[in-house]
Amino acid sequence: MCNLPNDKNFKEHIGVMMQQNISITRITVKEILKLTQSYYQNPLTYEKIIELADLNDLEDSKMDKLSGGQKRRLSFALAIASNPDLLFLDEPTAGMDSQSRTKFWQTITDLKKQHKTVFVTSHYLEELETIADKIMILQNKSISFDGSIAQLRALEGESMIEFDSKLLPDLFKDMPEIIDFKKVGDHYKFTTKNAELIIGQLTPYLNAINNLKVQQNSLDSLFVNFNKEGATHE
Repeated sequence: MCNLPNDKNFKEHIGVMMQQNISITRITVKEILKLTQSYYQNPLTYEKIIELADLNDLEDSKMDKLSGGQKRRLSFALAIASNPDLLFLDEPTAGMDSQSRTKFWQTITDLKKQHKTVFVTSHYLEELETIADKIMILQNKSISFDGSIAQLRALEGESMIEFDSKLLPDLFKDMPEIIDFKKVGDHYKFTTKNAELIIGQLTPYLNAINNLKVQQNSLDSLFVNFNKEGATHE
């Protein structure tokens, strides 16, 4: 977590990307970025802003002529213009195509490596699984969970283990960590909250097991389960 300087210029160290895009007629991407730069004492260079926001081909485009995804990238550029240490992003990838989203999250990863703190509000939960260090869940106007994805998975996470084998089901069905056991033909399917332990117990039989697959619950399903049982976490 970053420590903001205790002075009257602390706002220079904070960047905000609002959910709604700003759109001004008759002004280009380059002009609005240059104007925004002028508000700060130590902004990022113009070239760096353009690079980070992937706006190289749009510098001379008018703001109001940009597509939805392009406007999001411009909003991000405006948010990072001051070279902030603390960055707030509200639904940052809404309207972006798949390629732009991938580039955007790689940029966020690079900013984190520079010890910048980034708060993201998003309904695209699958995007946060590989980027988020901490997750906060807001329920009924209060934060009902504040921790890592691993901690959330420990509360609500169930993994699915599947494989094909001609081994008898008696070898597996009494494993204490299995929540749900299914066998159709030679195909086994286990549900468990401790996939690592189950895999360890399966190790002696691996020579007789084919097509082994372990799938953890997605962040989206973890969130749904948490909401369903929200009252138990209060």
